[in-house]
Amino acid sequence: MDIAEVAKKLSTPPGVIVAADESPSTMKARFDAVGIPDSFEMRVKWRELIATAPIADAGAVGVILHPEMLESAKLIEDLKKQGIIIIVKIDSGLVDFNDKQSLPAEADKGEQTTKFEENIDELLAKWKSQGAGATKFRSVFKITDTTPSDELIAANAKVQAILAKKTQDAGLVPMIEPEVLRTGNHTLEKDAEVTSKVLKGVFAEVDKSGLDYSLAILKPNMITAGEDNPNQKSVDEVARTTLKVLMENVPENISGINFLSGGINDELSEQYLNRICQLAKEKGIENISASFGRAIVATPLKIWLAKDENLSAAQEALVKRVQNSSLARQGKL
Repeated sequence: MDIAEVAKKLSTPPGVIVAADESPSTMKARFDAVGIPDSFEMRVKWRELIATAPIADAGAVGVILHPEMLESAKLIEDLKKQGIIIIVKIDSGLVDFNDKQSLPAEADKGEQTTKFEENIDELLAKWKSQGAGATKFRSVFKITDTTPSDELIAANAKVQAILAKKTQDAGLVPMIEPEVLRTGNHTLEKDAEVTSKVLKGVFAEVDKSGLDYSLAILKPNMITAGEDNPNQKSVDEVARTTLKVLMENVPENISGINFLSGGINDELSEQYLNRICQLAKEKGIENISASFGRAIVATPLKIWLAKDENLSAAQEALVKRVQNSSLARQGKL
């Protein structure tokens, strides 16, 4: 399957993407929370639960994995048997952002930028040889009185542009992920303002790289009030605001837009996506979908608990969440 075929499959209804790319440290925290012992073998076993469930029949077209999972040939084979596209996380996490010289002394010091390995070109070739068809790389932006700073937006935009172009040059589809976090008590209007500014900054930088947007995916956040704000808006208002921000700031020829759930619970994530896609279809837009992580896998993990007798029930819960996300992506939930 060439890069154009991969991009088309990832963005064509009724397909959705399952995000299961937690780093070993994040996966350990998830396991610890439910009493599962952590090891490489257990992390593979959890992803095997996903790979051997009939998720393709439920609407899944891609699964995002951490690079360590590509070392399991059986896992990759099981996903490919279903026709699932392997999407590999290629950033190396977050580091403190220290380019603060031009900021006032009272500015928040908690910003972080995205890092990646110096030999990323070699790694991209390796991951492609191991079965990857696409990549994903995440930058985060926190809303406070002083952040995100213009300097951070510019720095993360450059990283997103570099990794997107390197991915495409390697014959893989890039998934650009600039996430404005839900932490805090900001308003929906503030989230819309910041997300618009972030998307403008990212795409201004990506434009310079000469990226072919028809062979690229965007993984953005939905526009909501901060998670600590008691005045959460209606599903319809979230959907209308989110679609407006996208239409004003995202290149029209991008292959697909796959929302992250960002810690929003499964049912509400599905409701938001369903309404966004209903409104988008009215405007002739049908390339909006989901790339949910916790909204798809959190409940199955709690059911499984690494017990063989729970495997079937956990996979049923997983398939249900994928089905719902696929229906929502069609505006039919």
